[in-house]
Amino acid sequence: MTSAPTPRSTQAAPGFTDATLAAADGGFDLAIEAAGATQALAAALAACRRGATIVQVGTLPAAVCLPLGDVMARELTLASSFRFGACFADAFALIAEGRVAAGRIVSAVLPLADLPRAMDLAAKKRDVVKVQVEP
Repeated sequence: MTSAPTPRSTQAAPGFTDATLAAADGGFDLAIEAAGATQALAAALAACRRGATIVQVGTLPAAVCLPLGDVMARELTLASSFRFGACFADAFALIAEGRVAAGRIVSAVLPLADLPRAMDLAAKKRDVVKVQVEP
């Protein structure tokens, strides 16, 4: 059985696509899916404008159904990058030993309505490690 992202809609949260596209003035030029969730890939596909690039970093299920007709018609570029899976055991050990304060990694949590501010905070990288955006 395959997991199927639905083109131009998301299964993440009602209104996510409309709010995201509005904040991005019709869609993003680049989306990075790092969660490894088919719903996140569906959101990336829905949120990108024609000619955009989607980079798949998260580890998806072995078989995923993609709307390749939509990808072709909208001239999307799909790229991938293998993330460093072998480092997770070391990272979890450092957290468990108290040598890394994992709770301090998320520097700010902002609502989707504040997406421009969140992107600005993340881009400036001043006193910010990660900026979390919630629908």
